[in-house]
Amino acid sequence: MGKAEEKRALRQRVRRSLIGEALRVRESQAICERLMAWPVYQNADTVAAFVPLPWEADVKLLLADALWQGKRLLLPRVAEGEMHFHIVSSLEELKPGTFGIPEPEADAPSVSAAEAQLILVPLDAADRQGFRLGKGGGYYDRLLAECPALVTCAAVLSSQWVEQVPADPWDLPVSWLCDARGLNPAKDGEQVTPGSHR
Repeated sequence: MGKAEEKRALRQRVRRSLIGEALRVRESQAICERLMAWPVYQNADTVAAFVPLPWEADVKLLLADALWQGKRLLLPRVAEGEMHFHIVSSLEELKPGTFGIPEPEADAPSVSAAEAQLILVPLDAADRQGFRLGKGGGYYDRLLAECPALVTCAAVLSSQWVEQVPADPWDLPVSWLCDARGLNPAKDGEQVTPGSHR
């Protein structure tokens, strides 16, 4: 089985094992609270994030907090096969986009994600080494390749953890992983409590 087939099978398996909505809400709130207590987030002037799908961690609490704190919030828009980030001033201005995901409108100011001090990335599955399984479009793989020095973090629900994501040579890991239990640097698995950063 090739990597593409492995990824497709893993994506289907993870989506079949979704946690219930009540648990998703609890885990999502814990994830947001950990991220909002993180000095990397607190000190960031610009945060790039995503609008969650029903099987992903619901990070809208963090999006609202970023706007309330006056941070510059960047959210993605996909058009003609390319993903670009746009400045958002209100979550109410988002409209269903290419994949039915709420997106900024086309005339919202476009900004490079490289200007963000923190990039929060979506996923279908993740492993402790920081490799993530996305939707298959490669948008975030290209983003991670373009911004290797930036702090990237994946928000992971308990049902999304796998022992190993089948990674291609061009797949790059995120630098941090956050779930309801903790915030961890990828690869070494060391537990990091909110309020500490190395």
